[in-house]
Amino acid sequence: MVPLMSVLTISQWDLYNIDPITKPAHMTLVPHLWQPKGATQGHKCSESDFKGFLLGDNIGVEETINAILMLWLVRDEPEMSLVICPASLCHKWITTIENS
Repeated sequence: MVPLMSVLTISQWDLYNIDPITKPAHMTLVPHLWQPKGATQGHKCSESDFKGFLLGDNIGVEETINAILMLWLVRDEPEMSLVICPASLCHKWITTIENS
């Protein structure tokens, strides 16, 4: 078995120096400073050999906005995106998307 890090190049995982996305012009919500970069980092990971990204953090740090930014980045790609969250947050997702 080949060690994982020997398969991936350093350039694939240079997530610290990645440029943040520009907030979509139509988006009325103002993301926190770290969210545009976090969305770009997540998108970069989803383009890796693993073809996926898991976003999880402490409650209250606005993962919803981060995920919306990531979904906006892939809006024209034919692949499917899967969002898993507690049922109690579905209303928040709908409201946030409609208000953004």
